Amino acid sequence: MDQYEYRFLGARDIPADLSAFDIEFCFSLSDYDLSALASRRGALNRLGAALQLCFIRTAGRFLNSSKLVSPEILHHLSAQLGISSPDLASIRSLYHRRRTLHDHQRWACEYSGFQTLTNVCVRGLTAHLRKEAVGTADNSALYRNGMIWLFHHHYILPPRRTLFTHVRDARRFQENVLIREIEAAVSREAIDAVTAHIEKCNKRSALILLDTVGKKWREGLTSDDEGRVIKTASAA
Repeated sequence: MDQYEYRFLGARDIPADLSAFDIEFCFSLSDYDLSALASRRGALNRLGAALQLCFIRTAGRFLNSSKLVSPEILHHLSAQLGISSPDLASIRSLYHRRRTLHDHQRWACEYSGFQTLTNVCVRGLTAHLRKEAVGTADNSALYRNGMIWLFHHHYILPPRRTLFTHVRDARRFQENVLIREIEAAVSREAIDAVTAHIEKCNKRSALILLDTVGKKWREGLTSDDEGRVIKTASAA
């Protein structure tokens, strides 16, 4: 999948402004899908399961919203399923029993090859985020990178807070690695200057400076480079 195809990844609701192309792309069912859905009894039962299946494939999450589903999406899915399209439908109205909702979500998850987070997944995600944290100081970009990694490996996206915890842990790990590298390669004077700068400036600018020092070290920090680091930190 390219970046365009990831545009709805992480969504909690069906976006309200989907184009006809978006609906065609996100809510179309294959012959295999239709065959699997045909085994479920009842038109609304098949429609609900189809919604859950398409949403997982699009957003990487379960669809729990109580908002109305657009008529265009309902008509598109109903036509494929060979059923009459309901006039109005929300997830709540499709499921009179919570148990049925959970059953559809479990089925869609298993059928599409997704699974919830496991210990193996967390270890893989941690290693991936630590590696990617080297190249960016933007936690939002790192968060999205983590979502894409999970989706690519067919894991249901965890709550936002859970994934951001992994992002912050990866960032903290790389900061500590970078600090140890700098301490081993840069003079005490430069370290004290950077430390003083970090204590008095906002965290983002401090991380950018720290990242710059780390890149210079990896390229081969010269005495002139070190002097500029001291001057920059002292003047900030």
